Amino acid sequence: YGLVGSEMCIRDRCMEVMLKHGIIPVVNENDTVSVTELMFTDNDELSGLVATMMGVDVLVILSNVDGVYDGDPALPSSTLLREIAPDARLDTDSIVQTSRSSLGRGGMITKFRMAQKVASEGISVIIANGKREHVLTGILLERNEVPCTRFLVGAHSVGGSRK
Repeated sequence: YGLVGSEMCIRDRCMEVMLKHGIIPVVNENDTVSVTELMFTDNDELSGLVATMMGVDVLVILSNVDGVYDGDPALPSSTLLREIAPDARLDTDSIVQTSRSSLGRGGMITKFRMAQKVASEGISVIIANGKREHVLTGILLERNEVPCTRFLVGAHSVGGSRK
């Protein structure tokens, strides 16, 4: 519970109240879910579920790399995949790092899978590097110089099964 302006931010309306007041919600499992109530696999799953439930237009997932690469991002031979089409048949074993950072539970594989699932629900998904300065501003202003991976929404899913 928290106060936003003069309105009480109650669990089921918290995100709506924040958005109404021009506040962009940042979803972090440690902050929004009590371990005595529920436990999600990681923040990527939680953000995907919240985005789908809220019927948002775009979900931005921040990581410690610029997005999805066609190999190990540490290797100079790897290339950032700027867009992933909804019907893309990608071999995730060869392009998505399955290793995780020491700070989280998920890794790029969970970000990739959640992004595909959310995009199939009609929501655009962007994976970008949260350590870059002005990354959110650049994404929101649709500046093409911001390195990121965009998961595109298919024509069949627009306005489809949002909850």
